[in-house]
Amino acid sequence: MLARPGEVASYFPEEGEGGTYRYTDHAGEARALKVSCVTEQAMDGGYMVKRDLELTRPGTPGGNTPAKITHFHFTAWPNYGVPQRSDEMARFLQLTSDAIDEVTAAGDGDGDGTNVFVHCSGGVGRSGTFLSALIKWRQLLATTESWQWQAWQL
Repeated sequence: MLARPGEVASYFPEEGEGGTYRYTDHAGEARALKVSCVTEQAMDGGYMVKRDLELTRPGTPGGNTPAKITHFHFTAWPNYGVPQRSDEMARFLQLTSDAIDEVTAAGDGDGDGTNVFVHCSGGVGRSGTFLSALIKWRQLLATTESWQWQAWQL
């Protein structure tokens, strides 16, 4: 998530808590989605937050088996603005890239476990900008010799 605290309504509970969210499925049936925050960790001075969430769908087949979600929150990018520090953005890009590598390596080859979702709250382009930067970041890492890259690492 690319938003500052207070810019978007929290759709996840605080650490150690859970919340149930009601929705209507594609067939018009009322359903519930339970989200629990297992851990929450502020990182690098608090401009990044990592949360481990569990999601269940009670009352649906297999719905009590939790889906595990790793949620990264970059709080240093204001709505209608830009991050003030490029090193913070670079660290967040690296964290995200590393997480993608971990999730992809853990998948079984059929795409299961390799989903990545990016969103912001304002609809002014942060998600698209972040994804473009992430793609270029990963291309840079894949094509640059390690001895050249070490000079740029933070």
